[in-house]
Amino acid sequence: MGKSLHSNISESQVPLFLYLAFQSVCEPLVSEEYMKPYSSIKDGKRRHYARMVALMDEAVGNLSDALKRYGLWENTVLVFSTDNGGQTLAGGNKWPLRGRKWTLWEGGVRGVGFVASPLLKQKGVESHELIHIWLPTLVHLAGGHTNGTKPLDGFDVWKAISEGRRSPRVELLHNIDPMFVDDFPCLDIDNRTSLPQNNSFPWDDTLFNISMHAAIQCGKWKLLTGYPGCSHWFPPPSLFNESKIQSSDPPTKRLWLFDIVCDPEEKNDLSKKYPHVVKKLLSQLQYYYKCSVPVFYSDEDPHCDPAATGTWGPWA
Repeated sequence: MGKSLHSNISESQVPLFLYLAFQSVCEPLVSEEYMKPYSSIKDGKRRHYARMVALMDEAVGNLSDALKRYGLWENTVLVFSTDNGGQTLAGGNKWPLRGRKWTLWEGGVRGVGFVASPLLKQKGVESHELIHIWLPTLVHLAGGHTNGTKPLDGFDVWKAISEGRRSPRVELLHNIDPMFVDDFPCLDIDNRTSLPQNNSFPWDDTLFNISMHAAIQCGKWKLLTGYPGCSHWFPPPSLFNESKIQSSDPPTKRLWLFDIVCDPEEKNDLSKKYPHVVKKLLSQLQYYYKCSVPVFYSDEDPHCDPAATGTWGPWA
């Protein structure tokens, strides 16, 4: 990586954008390296997951070392992020948050990440601001602008990251999916993979069809509708004294409101206490739904099966 990086850009004055999508901690868990440091982890999937995280960590270190070796680091902004929470079925975890990957609970949508750069005005600080969609920020850092483009959903959040200012983003639409089916439901007590259409709760479908799989956050408020996915709290295997906490919500419940700042574990539903907030967020969901492109899932393409070549790669 180092030689390639050097030969391609060391003499160039053009801003560099380098994107690496690591698959290290996604299934299948296949690493056979770094076994000894994690031999004490008794859970097999968790132990395997830890080894793959170590491999990814080494790869990130190789990249940052190469940038420093060839004199590029002083003008570099490195963003490390993820697109989902931990998958408890494959060694991941987001305890004490609720849910897991493929859900709209915080355990499924709240990602971890960091930004490292000599250009940061504040270093070693923690941010709780809403940050989503990096395009405008990266364009700004490269000396460009987004004037004249189509309307963008992203914001330039560099001052929020570098200086600790408030993020210009105050609202985040997590998803609206009328065709959602959960491939990994909590089959122990709740066999739902989607939600029935009947409604026996105070909220009707006047503002928004609350049977739809959807979630939105505005400021400190987060609203979920429909079936958000497996709703348990999953402790990591290392916490032997903790057991899985099952949700006490009735199977037909299809609306929740949380103060996500004070209650990031999503344990205290406030929808009955703050109906005006519910109405506002339902109206926002309906606005986004009316403006959205219809959901379309194409048929599976057998040409993408890596069995023929032994590798994953482009096939279309």
